[in-house]
Amino acid sequence: MQRETEREKQNTRVIVKSGIACTFLMDMDDSTFRRHLRLTRLQFGQLNSKLLELYRNCAASRNDEGQKKVTMEMKTAMFLWYMANQNSFQEIGDKFNVAQSTAHGIVV
Repeated sequence: MQRETEREKQNTRVIVKSGIACTFLMDMDDSTFRRHLRLTRLQFGQLNSKLLELYRNCAASRNDEGQKKVTMEMKTAMFLWYMANQNSFQEIGDKFNVAQSTAHGIVV
């Protein structure tokens, strides 16, 4: 019985879920933030601002069914998370509380 519990503990992975990843990322200390996204906070902010500026005029809302619009900050974090960690779209969807197809549309 005790061996099973130890084995279960070894096989358990902690996965950030329930849409807290973006908020969670922004609250991380600088070294952890950089380790996860491969950018400093300043670089992230600059990239996010450039992307927001580029897509401000062409960002058409496709969420006709009342879904909350995904912010540019969250889109940037999702893309960088994918590039840095190479998770599946299902995992990214779980981390950022979006559908798998939404994660795919943002990253691709």
